[in-house]
Order: sequence, then structure tokens, then C-alpha cells
Amino acid sequence: MSLPRWAFGLAAVAEILFLWTLSARPAGDVGVPLPGPSGNLLHVVSNAVLACLLLGATTVRGASWRNAPCWPGLGDRRGQLVGLFILCWGVIDEAHQFFVPGRVCSVLDVSADALGGLLVLTWPGSGPGRSRRRGPPAAIFVAAVTVAVYGWLERPFPDRLLEDFLSRIAG
Repeated sequence: MSLPRWAFGLAAVAEILFLWTLSARPAGDVGVPLPGPSGNLLHVVSNAVLACLLLGATTVRGASWRNAPCWPGLGDRRGQLVGLFILCWGVIDEAHQFFVPGRVCSVLDVSADALGGLLVLTWPGSGPGRSRRRGPPAAIFVAAVTVAVYGWLERPFPDRLLEDFLSRIAG
């Protein structure tokens, strides 16, 4: 059984609203911080799921998880638009956190968001714009884990770049 495109779109909107609500909570209200780099890895996972939902919302009628040829990849215009959306969403979400007390605006989180979307868009398959090679997704996965571990450190360079930029604009 396949889901209609509107169901994928509704699920994508629900995930975006859920993530926005989470990022709007002040640092003390979020709860216990996740151990190690797992919090940063959740950026990868949540945006990989969002990319899947957006791809499902933009595919041809009758697409399903088992119908791989319907799922566009990074070489397809729809896949490129989904990738651009994931990147823009990451920037918007982190910029939003700049204005929430106790939250940080992190370039590394934006990177983890983008890598989650890229992981889905480069996954081997037979859809339009999809490669059959496993090398790119493996490299993206390693990059995502590296960004998560690196971001777990004490805000290394270039993590504060977006925050510094917003501080100058906000005055």
C-alpha cells in the first residue's frame, strides 16, 4: 500500500513544527542533555527523515518506500530542491535558536542537518538522479559522525560563525 503525497507533506509539516517547538524551548526547559555526540547525531537523523518525507511529498503519484524508481536523488531537480530546503531549514532553525535564552546557534548543527539530507539524497538506488555507488553515502555518513563528534567539543571553530553574524546584525 502506498501513501498519498499529501500524507508525506503533512508528516513533513508536522516534523518541522515539532522541531521548531523543541528549538523554541529555553535551554533549561529542554531536559537532560543527551550524552556525548548523540545530540548532534539527532540533527542528522531528523533531517534525513525530513528529506524522506519531502521526497515522498514531491514524487510521482503512487510512490511508496518499495517503489524506489520514484524517489529522486541529488542528480534530479526535485532532489536538489529538497537538499536546498534542508539546508535553508537548518539555517532558519539555528538562527531561531539565537533568540531563545540559553540556546546556541551552531554552524556545526547546520552542517549535521545538511549531511542528514545529503545522506538520503545520495543513497544508492534506481530512481532519477540516483547513483548505484555506495561510496558517496559512506563518505557522508563518516562526515556526519565526524561533525557530531567535533561539535560535541567545546564549540570549536567554525561553530560560532553564524552566531557572530547574527550578533552583529541584531546589534
